[in-house]
This record gives sequence, structure tokens and C-alpha cells, in this order.
Amino acid sequence: MSRRRPADECFLVFCEVKTRRAGGGTGGPVEAVAPPKQRQVRQMAAAWLAETMERPHRDDLRFDVVAVTIDPQGRLVALDHLEGAF
Repeated sequence: MSRRRPADECFLVFCEVKTRRAGGGTGGPVEAVAPPKQRQVRQMAAAWLAETMERPHRDDLRFDVVAVTIDPQGRLVALDHLEGAF
């Protein structure tokens, strides 16, 4: 269980989760959230904000990335949460 910090209550957070296999040759999960994916996530967030009237209202937005790395058998190797990744 994670503990929320008081400052987190100021943000509405959109989070992109990427999973990659270790040694897969396609780069890591963080590299998969390149500028085109960042634009797509921002566009989806903007659409959701425009369409969803009953939602939390916060002072600011934040875009996080959760990077999941698994081994060839699907077991977790690494899990990283990058706050304010883009």
C-alpha cells in the first residue's frame, strides 16, 4: 500500500503503464513513452477532462509513467513509478 503525500492532493494524475521483457531488444518501458505516446496520452486526458463533468477538480495535472519489466517467464524484474515523467 502506498501512502499519499499531502502535496499529491493538488494533482489530478494521469498514468501511462508500460511493460517490457528484460533483454527483449525493444528498449525499456520508459523509452516506449516517447513524444508520440506522450502526445496521445495528453490528448486522451484532454478529451476525458472535457467529457467528464463529475470528476475531481485539482489545481494541476501530472503525467506519470509506471515502468514494468518482466523476465521471459513473466515474473516481475523491476517496477518503477516516475512522477511527473512528462
